[in-house]
Amino acid sequence: MPLEHGTPASSTRRIAERALRRWGLTAHEDDVLLVTTELVQNVTKHTDDGGEFRMSVTDDAILIEVTDTNPAPPRVREIRQHRAGGRGMLLISSVARRWGSRPAVWAGRTGKIVWAELVRRWPR
Repeated sequence: MPLEHGTPASSTRRIAERALRRWGLTAHEDDVLLVTTELVQNVTKHTDDGGEFRMSVTDDAILIEVTDTNPAPPRVREIRQHRAGGRGMLLISSVARRWGSRPAVWAGRTGKIVWAELVRRWPR
């Protein structure tokens, strides 16, 4: 799904919800929506030309990826009590099995893919 600068994360959240229902993985909804929101907001707020959202599932994981044109890798910031925001990657690291980034070209510019992998627990 393409992401445009300033687009709210809510439309991407709805797409993620539909995919989870289609895959029968609604038990993962809270974590997936948290990661989706944080990654999408990073793209739509901090880049000038948007990016792209992808979500896939394997036997043991749900993979959420966003692509953008900012080559700077994401980082977990030091928490400052009086600073709003800046906790997105900390939140992601608390629910994801692992996360990271890799260089990529998007819209003809050098950027990155930021990804988070969530453990897929089988429904009972």
